[in-house]
Amino acid sequence: MEAVLVFDIGKTNKKWLLFNQHYQVIAEHSIRIPELLDEDGFPCDDVQAITNWIRSETKRLKASSEYSIKAINFSGYGASFVYLDQEGKQIGPLYNYLKPLNPSIHQTFFRKYGDEVTIAQETASPILDLLNSGLQLVRLKNEHPDFFHDIHTALHLPQYLSYVLTGLPVSELTSIGCHTLLWNFEKRSYHDWVSQEELDDLFPPIVPSNNFFEREEMKIGVGLHDSSAALIPYLFSFQTPFVLISTGTWSISLNPFNRTVLKKEELKQDVLAYLSFDGNAVKAARLFLGAAHEEQLSHINTHFKRGANDYQSINFNANYLNNLKSCFGEDSKERLETSSGLHLIDWRACNSFEEAYHQLLFNLVEHQKKSTDLVLHNSPVDCIFVDGGFSHNQLFMQFLKRQYPEKSVYAATVAQASALGAALVLHQHWNQEAIPEHLIETKPISI
Repeated sequence: MEAVLVFDIGKTNKKWLLFNQHYQVIAEHSIRIPELLDEDGFPCDDVQAITNWIRSETKRLKASSEYSIKAINFSGYGASFVYLDQEGKQIGPLYNYLKPLNPSIHQTFFRKYGDEVTIAQETASPILDLLNSGLQLVRLKNEHPDFFHDIHTALHLPQYLSYVLTGLPVSELTSIGCHTLLWNFEKRSYHDWVSQEELDDLFPPIVPSNNFFEREEMKIGVGLHDSSAALIPYLFSFQTPFVLISTGTWSISLNPFNRTVLKKEELKQDVLAYLSFDGNAVKAARLFLGAAHEEQLSHINTHFKRGANDYQSINFNANYLNNLKSCFGEDSKERLETSSGLHLIDWRACNSFEEAYHQLLFNLVEHQKKSTDLVLHNSPVDCIFVDGGFSHNQLFMQFLKRQYPEKSVYAATVAQASALGAALVLHQHWNQEAIPEHLIETKPISI
């Protein structure tokens, strides 16, 4: 059976998936690789173990009589560099983007190159310390000059995964354009500070996201940033403008059809921009929604003495609507203080578990609308897709539809979206079949 193999490297799980010509998953395998500690005792991924696993699994699958692997691609988390020496050998740790940045480096950098807000706006990157991967190199240059001197090439993780099988170092836009602080979105080139800091010499040439290299009769892709890859099945499936609300711990509203330049006011409200696989900006708004839900649900369960999963059996009840209070209106005085940073109406005044959960979801969706509106602004979007955990939550979807009665709202399901996106960008290079029309299962929401 002809297939495309995708290695999908997340922070927690590392997995591979085989897709057939119709992009159905025909085999998959997931492992957890124990973390190492860097020189400061901070946890980091074991890049050598990942490398060895990719090579051994590729060799094993390629030898299988059951599959004929025609193409291989990669999706991986962003904001992480792998370093190569002059001989092309991997050196140093795969530093964790959650590692604290020395405040003095932060201060010196912006004193030298300009104020935070301006650089953040130009690079569409909220200032997030080492989540801005460009600052990882600045940190090494200042704190570990000997190691920095040994770096000949810096590869974002998805491109390193490709390098493992090709030996060819390249750069790619979805990795460069994900809150790295490296890319000037308006000029469509590296930001001026990159050359002034002499970092551009470390970056290989940029190639298209659907680029590939031929190895042993297989087309091997160059890898993609996983968040950008997850949007690709939607871009391939729907021609009309849409917004995708991808839900989980974070809820991220993505609008590939909002071409406006990121404004300073938007940055302050946690809006950023990604580069899509075709090099266009995708405006995105982040909201810590899933975390707020889990926190408050735990308190509701304790208050009403209910089980952890009892909320799943709650059906939407319109009889509660008249009693629900807005967290943005006069009722906002009755709000809870939450560690998620979202203000919510105190549900403890509710008479039942069901009513309290309705109040919580009503307020969470109010925050969702406020966040999504930031990327909807002045763009021709009539369709909203919701995927991830909240797409299965009846209350969330009902309240969202009521916030957007004039738009088509869908609960969407797509299996392994990041890996599927990485497979799809290589479609024309290995697959003679047409891309299936129903890659994504959608359910329309009506009031």
